[in-house]
Amino acid sequence: MERESFETEQISMVHRSRETSVDEETIENIRQEMQRLEEMNRTTTEKIENRETTEKTVINNTVYSTVEEETKDIQNIVNRSVRQQLDAITERVYGRIEKQLRNEQRRRGL
Repeated sequence: MERESFETEQISMVHRSRETSVDEETIENIRQEMQRLEEMNRTTTEKIENRETTEKTVINNTVYSTVEEETKDIQNIVNRSVRQQLDAITERVYGRIEKQLRNEQRRRGL
């Protein structure tokens, strides 16, 4: 019987639970800290959103500028090509007109 009482004491000592008491001040401090952290999180999120918006605007402006430059470059290439083609056609037309004038002068004997 003595042994049983010793084992019971030992078991109760091993399973003894701690009591923790949280006072109102600690709970209020935790609430305040949570509110502060939530505000920091909200502020950080807003800053990130603003930065993302700014970056998107910069990217859109860059793309728009690049498209404008490419459009101008393409227009210049097309204009140059058209001028070259017009010059070539003009030379051929003037060549034919001059040839016709020479033939006409020969025919008249001038």
